[in-house]
Amino acid sequence: MNLMLIVHIIESLLIIYFSLYLLIELAMIIIFFFVWRSDSDSASSPQKAPVGNQGISIIVPAYNEEMTIVDVVEMLGESDYPDYEIIVVADGCTDSTLKRLIYHYDLEEVSRENVDTIGTSGFRQVYTSPVNQLLTVIDKPNGGKADALNVGLSFSNRPYVCTIDADSILDPQALKQVAAPFMADDGDKVEMVGGALAVANKSKLVSNRLVDGEFPRNPWVIFQIIEYLRSFLVSRTGLAKIRALLVLSGAFTLFRRESLLEAGGFLSPQNKHPYVKKLGIDGRHTVCEDLEVVVRLRRYRKEQNGSSKTVFLPRPICWTEVPESAADLAHQRNRWHRGLLETLHIHRSLIWEPFYGTLGLLAMPYYLIFEALAPIIKLFALIFVGALLAWGLVDRMVMILLLLSINIAAVVFIGIITVIVENWGRKHSPVNVSALRYKKNPEWVALLGMSVLGDLTFSHFRMFWQLRGTWDFLRGVKSWNKLDRKGFHDNS
Repeated sequence: MNLMLIVHIIESLLIIYFSLYLLIELAMIIIFFFVWRSDSDSASSPQKAPVGNQGISIIVPAYNEEMTIVDVVEMLGESDYPDYEIIVVADGCTDSTLKRLIYHYDLEEVSRENVDTIGTSGFRQVYTSPVNQLLTVIDKPNGGKADALNVGLSFSNRPYVCTIDADSILDPQALKQVAAPFMADDGDKVEMVGGALAVANKSKLVSNRLVDGEFPRNPWVIFQIIEYLRSFLVSRTGLAKIRALLVLSGAFTLFRRESLLEAGGFLSPQNKHPYVKKLGIDGRHTVCEDLEVVVRLRRYRKEQNGSSKTVFLPRPICWTEVPESAADLAHQRNRWHRGLLETLHIHRSLIWEPFYGTLGLLAMPYYLIFEALAPIIKLFALIFVGALLAWGLVDRMVMILLLLSINIAAVVFIGIITVIVENWGRKHSPVNVSALRYKKNPEWVALLGMSVLGDLTFSHFRMFWQLRGTWDFLRGVKSWNKLDRKGFHDNS
């Protein structure tokens, strides 16, 4: 086999791969547009009050979150949902997280028993507050985020469980929004509901509510705003519609409690649940418990001959603080990619397995080929094209025009999405979207400009971080690398 034949074969494979990638992206955009339009009218109308036993337990795992924990609890206390409780799980904090909660809410030690059917590291003490009767605080030995969530799950006494990060800010109507799919006509099939996230950095907090946001000057934050719009919002909306979504952010997701308990809760080294043991993953650990639990819930329901539905709300109902430094962002993307690879490896038997329907034939292969392997294929493509250019086998002008057209398409794409999001927010929003940062023409133009720059720079940084995550996965690295938080400051 001569060299040119090998080159042509590689060219053909890369063309097929990237053509499929672009077709999938185009399909996601089209689906997003129609889903957004169909959901706008229903989302703009007030949500009906929950009927029957529709209470929610909000679980907030907290490890060294002294900068944000009080603001988050105060914000959660402003929810207009009729029946909910707040469970903060202090996971062996070494800072003043627990002290701040005790001081701010006059916490009192109480005797409380729980039924641990999952397997956890246990707890030290339980506190309640005479100031905020919605609040329960659990102090426990450090066991990781998944273990903290399982402890909170064992203490919860509502039929639905909402997991939220200690740096997330919710709108008062957010719980009603995520609870609504469970009360729809096909609500008995719904297993979990997640919502779109928006970037909270440089936002103003007044009376525990985000009311405005400055356009950030930090390029790493701007790149993430674009990414949240283009990758997370659009792609997840489309994937959810075709039942291929496997990622619901741990920053804000609502689960059916009974389903979580049946499927074994969140995966941690302490987890000894019978179903987790059946899968042979007891004692295992993942750095992205939110991804793994979605796959396992869908897997469990299919094995029980039931049907499940994962709902993604294409509207910003949760704001989260994102990394502001390259180092923190690198650690986060490394961890996300390791978590994806860990989950695909744990549940590898599902890939191309017809029994699991769209989970095995569509969702798992998509995340393997177009997410997990993407950085490796992209790096190979860059090296391959560079070699062809060096050998004079590709016209340089053709490559320049191709790159230019891709960047123009990126600008048009992000422009359309921002216009759709902002116009809908002004006309229909049931929640507060004023914290979005592209309301003025100069900000919008800056966002478009940074979209082009992001394709030329940030995408390559992200690829490198993901490649490092792949290497760390192969080496068995399990580190979390906690991010530095700036915290929110109430201006009321």
